[in-house]
Order: sequence, then C-alpha cells, then structure tokens
Amino acid sequence: MGPKVKFTKEQIIDTAFKIAQTEGIDSITMRKIAEKMGSSVAPTYKERKYGILVQWFSEELGFAVKTQTKDAKGKVTSTVEYQNIVEGKQPDELFEIPSGYTKFSIIPKLPFSF
Repeated sequence: MGPKVKFTKEQIIDTAFKIAQTEGIDSITMRKIAEKMGSSVAPTYKERKYGILVQWFSEELGFAVKTQTKDAKGKVTSTVEYQNIVEGKQPDELFEIPSGYTKFSIIPKLPFSF
C-alpha cells in the first residue's frame, strides 16, 4: 500500500472553484473534486466529530424560530429563539446602519459569477 495522499483545504477549494467556473456551481460534488484531482474521494474528507444543529421551523412564518447547537457529546452549546413575533411592515430606521458602524459582507468575493 502506497503513502496516504493528503490535500490541503486550499487545493480542494481551488478545484471546486474551477468546476463551478466550467460546469456551474450545482456540479460541485466531492466525487467530482476528487476526480479532477486524480484521486479517490477518501483523501478529500477529513474526519471530524462535529456536533449537530437543530432548528424549529415555522411554516407559517417561513423561517426558523429556534436554533440550537450541540457538541459531539450532545451538550447544548448555544440556543437562539425568537419570541413574540409580529408580522408586518417594519420601520425603515430599523435597517439603517448606526453611526460609527460600517456594512460588510461575510460572503467572500468569488473569482467568478453565477
């Protein structure tokens, strides 16, 4: 048996970007990434013991009204819950950026468009 092949996160992401550019974002799969890298799927995965995320979704409101995360041992690590929700138009000033703060995006600028 030969040495284990390992890929960096950057190599995997770069390959995924190339697939998205040439075949579209919906074409990205781990199998396709591994194929493009000349590998089986196994070296592209890294075993991690993650927890779980549970959401209580309101069909009536159309969004999650409660979100809870648990670590790998099942211990609750965070909970966000919305209560007393009132539907309706919200005042525009709720969406103004307060002075002293700046707007930013948590989504990085991708080197291609969709």
